[in-house]
Amino acid sequence: PAPLPKVKLSASGSPMSENAGVATLTATLSAASDKDVKVLLAYSGTASSAEYAVPSELMVPAGSTSVSAQIKAINDEADEPHG
Repeated sequence: PAPLPKVKLSASGSPMSENAGVATLTATLSAASDKDVKVLLAYSGTASSAEYAVPSELMVPAGSTSVSAQIKAINDEADEPHG
């Protein structure tokens, strides 16, 4: 069997504003696969999950080498420090 492709994640538009900020997350494969490739995602940092809308996975379709999704900030009433 063919080796599994390696996955590289990249983000643009980060850091983003809390007030309607949007970033784009892209998963790029080292080679196209003849099957769909599911990329499971986990997030960490100081923001709570109530402060952003993010996908839990990305699916790279068979024959493709990349897929992108948006991460959207959710504006709340909390006054948070920004660094």
